[in-house]
Amino acid sequence: MSFESYLDREAPVLLARDNLPGAAIALIEDASPVLVKTWGFADKSAQKLIDQDTLFNVASISKAVTSWGVMRLVDQEKISLEKPVEEYLGGWRLPASSHDHTLITIRRLLSHTAGIDTAGIKAVAPSSPDYSTTDVLAGRLPALDECQQKYCHQWDVNPEHDRDPASVRFPPGEAFHYSNLGFVMLQLMIEEVSGKPFADFMQAEILKPLEMSPASFVPPDPSNPELATSYSADGAALPFYRHVALAAAGLYCSIDKLARFACAELNAGEGVISSQAVDAMYERQCYAETMEGFDFDSGLGHYRLEVGKKTFVHHTGGVLGWRSVYGVIPQTGHGFCALINSDGGNRFWMELLQAWFDTI
Repeated sequence: MSFESYLDREAPVLLARDNLPGAAIALIEDASPVLVKTWGFADKSAQKLIDQDTLFNVASISKAVTSWGVMRLVDQEKISLEKPVEEYLGGWRLPASSHDHTLITIRRLLSHTAGIDTAGIKAVAPSSPDYSTTDVLAGRLPALDECQQKYCHQWDVNPEHDRDPASVRFPPGEAFHYSNLGFVMLQLMIEEVSGKPFADFMQAEILKPLEMSPASFVPPDPSNPELATSYSADGAALPFYRHVALAAAGLYCSIDKLARFACAELNAGEGVISSQAVDAMYERQCYAETMEGFDFDSGLGHYRLEVGKKTFVHHTGGVLGWRSVYGVIPQTGHGFCALINSDGGNRFWMELLQAWFDTI
């Protein structure tokens, strides 16, 4: 049985089992998309179906795309991975700490080894005022609402710390400590070096050249007909939240454009960034964590998983209302992408990814 037939049979069953509204999956072979499949609803109340143009928040997959923006500046010799990031941050500085801040390099921020505290969701209601990147880093954001607090408790995160300012919590260079705020520091660095708002830089330098429109780091209008409604794990429709930690979790993208990004990585950056930049992002930096019996390493804005002789380079995403994963196998040109408009979607994509991996 082909994997497409397996998807046709199993995906609807798994969606029903996990009370998920819908999902989209893309498969890649020989560094090109070969299949896009969609199931279920972008909006259950309106009975609007998901299709290949439906926009999802890809959550922390945004970090992999952001790493392209960083490497674009490296290719242009405007920054160095080995320099302290504060050399590029204008007037903003981390709060004083007992640690040596000159060790907080761009490389370490990309690999989550800079010692920066991880705190949080960093999303606000669309009616909230605009917040600058320095507002996000300083924790100058409104309190979490009831849905956000419930989500924090569900994942054993203290909601009181979600709005904490960026700080150096661990010795830089010592070990992997996943950090959303570390990527917000990279967001500020890109703004300072380029002289452009982060979303504008990413659109002009990465997303447009990769022909990924309408993918964008600009939060979409909630009334956009292509935007999926997000749902909680118990099936309740959620309000729209505007992400302000853009580099960490702010990208909105459709399944076909996410596959487009994955193929660009397999195709050595397609001239948007150099092949050397792609190699650098994929290179092992350190051990990251062990999950489900698998040992994961950190690259630059990417994770690595060694399975036999294959290396699965990837990133996952998970925030309130959304789940996502994309990954590629550079040795073979294969890739897998999945987007789900529910925060109950982890088991769904994990099972399908494992089944796909067993077929290649």
